[in-house]
Amino acid sequence: MLMITRRWLGRRLLGLAITLFAIININFLLLHFIPGNPIEGEILTLEASGIPATSSVIKSIEYIYGYNVPLLTQWERYIMGYLTGNLGVSIAFYPKPVSEVMLMTIKYNLALEFLGSIVAFALGIWLGDFAARKVDSLTDKLLVNSSMAIASIPHYVIALFLFFLFVYEWPLFPGTGPYSPFITPGFTLSFITDAADHMFLPILSVIIAGYGGWVLSMRNMSLGLSRSDSVLAAEARGLSSKR
Repeated sequence: MLMITRRWLGRRLLGLAITLFAIININFLLLHFIPGNPIEGEILTLEASGIPATSSVIKSIEYIYGYNVPLLTQWERYIMGYLTGNLGVSIAFYPKPVSEVMLMTIKYNLALEFLGSIVAFALGIWLGDFAARKVDSLTDKLLVNSSMAIASIPHYVIALFLFFLFVYEWPLFPGTGPYSPFITPGFTLSFITDAADHMFLPILSVIIAGYGGWVLSMRNMSLGLSRSDSVLAAEARGLSSKR
């Protein structure tokens, strides 16, 4: 039994390693063969600022981002960067390292997921229990069907829809960043309200994407318990169904 488990785990780990290696290589190829690259973006930014993009300037940019070496060398550095955790310099937040930018983003995303998941859990449990109490009613059918429909939609689709609706179509909320660039982070009312304004749409997308599954789980669990032998026996002895 132990030998079978080791073989199964070994196959799983090997498949995972092959998949990750394929994804990393596909990502590398996409970055280099899709039209446009960071060098062109930096040149456009310099020209928009009135700075001429001379050959020496272009060579400096190519050196910073590692485009001054052959493609095979770039691939070797790319793979070694993943293995060592040295992912280079961020293009959008130059000269910050990519690892520092990722750490900042991960902390923000974890906070959003935590807050959104708590609200989605509480809302889903309450609605699931409510649907179980109204089983086979119109309310129950609406809650079940809407929860199934929402639970089948990927999270990013819901987030893009909210972004299009409330940032692009009706600009009611900011679309980027954890807070406004002109706000100094701190325990102040202005920072808290600005951060809450930025966090509202991401948290709302987490709630919408997550509550449907909890509704269905809680409803099924409540119905299963209400039809168990112990509950039926208690009702036969005169216990009220409400209790």
